[in-house]
Amino acid sequence: MAHANGGGPYHTEFTHSATREFPEPNDGITVHSSQAGFHDPLGSPGSQPHRNLLGSPGSPLPNDPFYPPRSHVTADHDSAYSSVYTGNPSFHHGNVDSTAHLGYTTDKHGGPTPPHIPMVDLKGHDGGPLSPPHQTGPPPRGFQRVFARRRPWVVYAFTLAQIIALIIEIVTNKQLTGSAIQTDPFNYMIGPSVTTLIRNGARFVPCMRPGSYSSQPAPCPDSGGIYTANSTCTWEDLCGFNGFSDDGTPNQGFRFVLPIFLHAGVVHLLFNLLSQLSYGAQLEREIGWWRFGCIYILSGIGGLVLGSILSPPLFASVGASGALMGLFACQLLEILFHWHLIHSPALELFKFIIAIGLTFVLGLLPGIDNFAHIGGFIAGLFAGLIFLSNLPFDKYTKTIRVVSWVISVAVIITLFTAGLVTFYNGTDPEDICSWCKNLTCAAIFDSCKAMYK
Repeated sequence: MAHANGGGPYHTEFTHSATREFPEPNDGITVHSSQAGFHDPLGSPGSQPHRNLLGSPGSPLPNDPFYPPRSHVTADHDSAYSSVYTGNPSFHHGNVDSTAHLGYTTDKHGGPTPPHIPMVDLKGHDGGPLSPPHQTGPPPRGFQRVFARRRPWVVYAFTLAQIIALIIEIVTNKQLTGSAIQTDPFNYMIGPSVTTLIRNGARFVPCMRPGSYSSQPAPCPDSGGIYTANSTCTWEDLCGFNGFSDDGTPNQGFRFVLPIFLHAGVVHLLFNLLSQLSYGAQLEREIGWWRFGCIYILSGIGGLVLGSILSPPLFASVGASGALMGLFACQLLEILFHWHLIHSPALELFKFIIAIGLTFVLGLLPGIDNFAHIGGFIAGLFAGLIFLSNLPFDKYTKTIRVVSWVISVAVIITLFTAGLVTFYNGTDPEDICSWCKNLTCAAIFDSCKAMYK
């Protein structure tokens, strides 16, 4: 049984294979069959082909007197898949008929359009830019994003790793303190103590390089972060991970990466996952897994590097906030580069500024590393210029694309190199920027004042 929908439905039953030869113009149509009883639906007047193997659906065969010519079609069919951008050449890379290569045309044949127009990756399936979506009616507010038929596996993997890491933190806190979460003082993030976070890989300067604090007593891992005058624990005891180098020098550089997957508690993780599983997953579908992964990790490291330079050295930091701020920086790039394709772009930019502004304001509260936000956002801007594949560069602006890519790579390398050199030189944050500490913990709070004494 063969069943297809074209200009008109029909079906043909046969038991053996049949072949049809399409003749040259002005010749007759010959049908060969291995069964004498085979009936050719094109052999009787009034029949209509269900499919044209020589061209686009609905186009008549050469010298076919039975198929109504296109001039006879008067129905003004409005496809449910028509796009408000169909006539915009710039939206289709200069080609108004963006679906011609799929076997469809923009001419109206009077019949229904195919039920699905597949997404087309103009660079194959390696995460390159995608063709625009076909939408019904006016475009929705915000971005006109196109999704490849891929799952955001990197987002899922990172999310799973972060959930597992939090479970390990809670189990470790239970083993060290007898309680799953810190209760004295209460951790409002509903999570472990600071010492447990340090023990599990938080960004903590005394575990990464030596400094003036090296001669001070360290809080014991089971103390919940409370310093005592008679403490006998060392920084090596607190930092864990098999201690330091053979000569006792702190060298746990992996703390520039590992904190991306750690969180201060359930509340902290849930807030980050809201953004990660929504916009993060959306961005990965759009640009591909490896591009997304590079932007995410570079942004997270950028935030941790800046925080290690400018934050007080005894300030522990965990969380994916820096990485997420890098993704939001990519959102800013999308707004600016796709300005002419966004419905109410000024409104979208205003909402973005408000959201980012609130994030930085919240970063002034005690316990939140605003330098991770700032560093992640800056790193994300340049990483986005390097890895975003959906920015509207074409062959006419290829030079601009290459120049921006080279500059962004140079800036990223320079920032990371300068940051790491500054950190390992042991430069005091006060010598770098005496007032910058107020950007992460405003001195209007008593706990911040105590930290700066």
